Amino acid sequence: MWDKMNDREIKIDQDMMKREFQAKTSTVTFAMPTSQSEKVTTLLEGQREQNVGIVIGRIRLDVQDIRHALLFVDFNVLTRELVIRLASAIPTTSEQEAFLGYTGDVSKLSKASQFGYYLSDIPNLQARVNCFKVILSFDDELERLKGSLQKYFDVIRMVRNNKGLYTIIEIILALGNFLNGDNPRGGAWGFHIGFLQKLNETKTADNKKTLMTVICDMVAHSYPSILTDLQQLDQLQMIEKVDIKDILKDITNLQGAIKLVKAQSDLKPFCDEDLFPQKISPKVGDMTTRFEELHSLQAKVKDAFRDLLAWFGESEKDYTENTFFKVISDFYKMFNNEMRELEKRKKQSEEIKRQKQLQEELLHAAGQHAMDEFQNDTQGKNSRMVSQSFRQSMRGIASRKSMQPMPFEPISAQGRNTISRQLGVPTNRLSIMSSESDTMNEEDDYNSLSQNESDISDDSWMMQGRR
Repeated sequence: MWDKMNDREIKIDQDMMKREFQAKTSTVTFAMPTSQSEKVTTLLEGQREQNVGIVIGRIRLDVQDIRHALLFVDFNVLTRELVIRLASAIPTTSEQEAFLGYTGDVSKLSKASQFGYYLSDIPNLQARVNCFKVILSFDDELERLKGSLQKYFDVIRMVRNNKGLYTIIEIILALGNFLNGDNPRGGAWGFHIGFLQKLNETKTADNKKTLMTVICDMVAHSYPSILTDLQQLDQLQMIEKVDIKDILKDITNLQGAIKLVKAQSDLKPFCDEDLFPQKISPKVGDMTTRFEELHSLQAKVKDAFRDLLAWFGESEKDYTENTFFKVISDFYKMFNNEMRELEKRKKQSEEIKRQKQLQEELLHAAGQHAMDEFQNDTQGKNSRMVSQSFRQSMRGIASRKSMQPMPFEPISAQGRNTISRQLGVPTNRLSIMSSESDTMNEEDDYNSLSQNESDISDDSWMMQGRR
């Protein structure tokens, strides 16, 4: 619409316009729409065009700078992150052919198509970018694979030399021979390692325990020292989530990647600026040497595992690394679970004993308290009885003393003669009776006092004895 308009053909009353707008201090600016954008050409399919556009928008580098880095092998520009993004944006072989066959105006191409066009003259572009990916990721990939193989080797060596596991296998063999003693299988020299996963299936006569329970009881009571060695089996967790097949596959892929880099480095430069073969060849030699170390470790792990299987009397036909260590891992988990249950039952038993002992102590303390209360009460009553008896005795003595005749003056000889005549008693007999009466009164007082003292002494002994 806009490109077909001709505003010069419109007649305007200039005098009227000046008159109407002469008071305005500013001019009016008309916003003219942009002309229709020129039609661009794309050599990519719709979705592919969009995806490449997104990638180059994130790269934020001019395509000529990228081309220069690919030719001169500039790792300052070709970072690992950049190369990974480039790998998804560079033209495929068929796209390269399309770009190389384009003879039109390059400026009319879309940005995504221009990006592919300027890189398409580099031969084997995808292979070259993949070589950069291999080189930039080689160190990390090599260390990852070496670490995984080393874990397997360490676990193999640990299982082979674990004295705790060896002792438990001896215990299982002894128990198995004992249980099979009455049939032809008794006296076996070994058993298949897979039996370790079935120890929970053999029940005792009362069905309350399993063979694993019996084994754990024996270990806890007779072989507790092996528990420390068995803890080394925790290392099995390191390889549970690592499939040896995946490791071997990645090693093969890495070896193939090195061959790819070597093949590209053997190609001749396609132009004077192409330094790829010259700069990549030394890296191929370094990667090959380091890969041989990985390959040697792989062979070492394989030999160690073969030796481990032979030690258990098993064959490579029956077990791989993963299946074998799963058996050991399953057994170790069952063993730990049973040991925890055993410890739990032990604590419960100890708690029951502790509660019983506490109840007995409480009952004893309650009985002792009741006895102390009884003794204190009895002691108080005895003290009161003794005091009361003593007071009664003293009152009796005082009473008898008050009943004694009053003292009198001695009677003269003439007086005694007079009394003797009146009573008809001889004088000498009257003197003797008086003396005997005094003596008897004194003895009665003494005996009464002694008897009360004896009562007090007996009561005091009784109280001391109860204390």
